[in-house]
Amino acid sequence: MSAALEDFINSGWAAATGGDPESPMLLRFRQPLPAPAEVAHLDQVLRVLWIYADEGTGALPTDEDANRMARFENELCDALERDQTAILTAVLTLDGARQWIFYTGDVQSCGDRINRMPQEESGYPLELDTFADSAWSYLRQDILGPLDNGT
Repeated sequence: MSAALEDFINSGWAAATGGDPESPMLLRFRQPLPAPAEVAHLDQVLRVLWIYADEGTGALPTDEDANRMARFENELCDALERDQTAILTAVLTLDGARQWIFYTGDVQSCGDRINRMPQEESGYPLELDTFADSAWSYLRQDILGPLDNGT
């Protein structure tokens, strides 16, 4: 593992809020971001989405949902980050859903590990998707870009 990636994994987390009273947004992200060349092997985005309320409601999670999601996040990070198969880069909570944004070079292994994770009795309401992003543009431009623009 490169020193830059190790520094990123051990870096601090920053937080931002946004939106409006009817549709608040919470964002947590690791910083500073490594240079694209230093993480070129982590070229796939894995988004893990937990829908906890209807879209369009602007709802934030209840305390019970937040506690379940915190336990899930710990288990998810234990499963995926233990050997840097995937790295959690940001967590976005907005409009009835929480999204964990990982970067990985091995989508199949991530899926296998998620499938083997312990489940609560009721299971987790998850949706997953992946796409190629070797420059980390999704994180840099779509998620963090609006913060740089003051929006």
